[in-house]
Amino acid sequence: MDRQVSPERLKREKQRRYLIITASAVLLFFGGWWLLSSMQGSISAASLRLGRVDKGEVQIATSASGEVVPAFEEIITSPVQARLIAVLKHAGDSVHRGEPLLELDLQSVRTEFEKLQDELRMKQTQLHRQEVQLRGELNAKRRELKVKAMQNDRRRAELQSERYLDSIGAGTTDKVREIELANRVAALEYEGMVENLRDREATAAAEQATARLEIEIFRKTLEEKRRQLDDARIASPRDGVLTFVLSEVGTLIGAGSQVATVSDPKHFRIQADIADDYAQRLSVGAKAVVNLDGRRIEGTVTNITPAAKNGVVRFYVGLSADETYALRSGLKVSVYVLTALRNECVRIPFGNYYHGEGLYEMYVRRGSTLVRREVRLGGSGESFVEVMSGLEPGEEVVLQTLDAAFRNSKKIKLKD
Repeated sequence: MDRQVSPERLKREKQRRYLIITASAVLLFFGGWWLLSSMQGSISAASLRLGRVDKGEVQIATSASGEVVPAFEEIITSPVQARLIAVLKHAGDSVHRGEPLLELDLQSVRTEFEKLQDELRMKQTQLHRQEVQLRGELNAKRRELKVKAMQNDRRRAELQSERYLDSIGAGTTDKVREIELANRVAALEYEGMVENLRDREATAAAEQATARLEIEIFRKTLEEKRRQLDDARIASPRDGVLTFVLSEVGTLIGAGSQVATVSDPKHFRIQADIADDYAQRLSVGAKAVVNLDGRRIEGTVTNITPAAKNGVVRFYVGLSADETYALRSGLKVSVYVLTALRNECVRIPFGNYYHGEGLYEMYVRRGSTLVRREVRLGGSGESFVEVMSGLEPGEEVVLQTLDAAFRNSKKIKLKD
C-alpha cells in the first residue's frame, strides 16, 4: 500500500530543485565570463613600451640610411693604355703629394711622343723652306714690277719726244698714235702686274698662316701627349691615404681606367640614399642630423645627385670639422634631414612602430586594458611623431609592434 508524501517533504524537494538550477546558472555565468576573459588575451605591462600623448613641437624630418665617406676623395686614372709592371704603394698606405704609386710600361708612349717631336721639327723646317721660297718669289715679282715701271717711264719720254718732233714737222701723227697706244698697253700691263703681286702676297700670307696654324695645332697635340706621358707616371696628387690601388701586375690598363684613389683621412662627410618618392623634400642647404651609436652630429645637405638610380636618390651631408674626429670611413649611420617645423601639435614619442605617414592600428591604455584604435600619423622627427587624428593629449599608447597573437585582438588585458 503506497504511503502518502507529506506537504513538507514536497516543499523541501521543490526548494532543492530551485537551488540546483540557481547554482548551475551562477556557474554558467562565471564560466562564460572566465572564457571571454581568456579569449581577450593578456600581456605584462612591464614588457610594453608605453608613451604619453601630449602637445608640443615636432621637427619634421625625412630619414635616410647613410655611410661615412671621406670629404675629399680623388680618383686617379691612367691617361694612356699601358701595362702595369710594378705596384709601389698598397691600399691603406699614407702617401704624400707627388709620391709614385704605380709604374706603367710607357715605352710605346715614349716612342709615339718622340715620333711626334720629329714630325713637329719636320713641319717647322717645311714652313721655313716655304717662307724662303715665297719671299724669293715675291721679291722677283717686285723686281719685275720695278723694271716694268722704268720701261713705262721710258715710253712716256719717247711719247713726249715724238710729240715735239711732230709739232715742228719732223715727225708724223701716225707715229705719235702708235706710241700712245703702246703706252696705254704698257700701263694696263703694269696695273695687272701690281694686282698679281698684291694677290700673290695675300695668298702667300694665307699659306703661311695656315702652315703656322697647323704647326700650332700639332704643337698642342704634342703638349697633350707630353702631359699624358707625365701623368702616366702615376703619382699621388695630394697628401692622404691610398684607399684603392690596382694591384694585378701585368694587367693591360685602358686609357681613362681607374688605377688608384687617394682620400683625406682627417675629414669626412655622409653619403646617404633616400627613396625617390621622398627626394623632392630635399634641398641643398637643408639642416641634417646624423645619428651614430647614439651620438648626434649636425650637418648640412651639400649636394644632391640629379638623377635617381634603381629608385634611390643619393645626397651628401657636410659636417663640421670639429665633429668628425671620431668618425671612420665606412661606418653606417642614420640621417634625418629637417624639412618642416610643427608647433603645438598632438604628438607621441618616436619608435620602431613608425614606418611613414598613414593609418595605424594602435593600442590605447584604459586602466588595466589595452583598446585597439585607428590612428592617423603624420610626419616625424628624431624624437616625436605628429598625430593627425585618433589620439588625445594625456592618453597612453603602446609604442611598439605587438606579437602576432595579439594583432587581431580588439582588447588586451594588462597583467602586473
